[in-house]
Amino acid sequence: MDLGAELGAKVFVLWAGRDGPETDGCRWADVAVQRTRDAINYLCEFNADKKYGFKFALEPSPMNPEAIFISRL
Repeated sequence: MDLGAELGAKVFVLWAGRDGPETDGCRWADVAVQRTRDAINYLCEFNADKKYGFKFALEPSPMNPEAIFISRL
């Protein structure tokens, strides 16, 4: 985030990767969601404390099969 601000970025994109709560690979989806929420809260506080003014965006992993299916509806 510091480097992005230094380079003049206006949007901070978060990509959760293969968090996978829809698969058997995720044992506790509620814990995964809580950790993601905690991370976003931390980043928002950091953004506000530093007065960076970033807008946040979430990357939906467009190559996941469910994202491709939804985009074709």
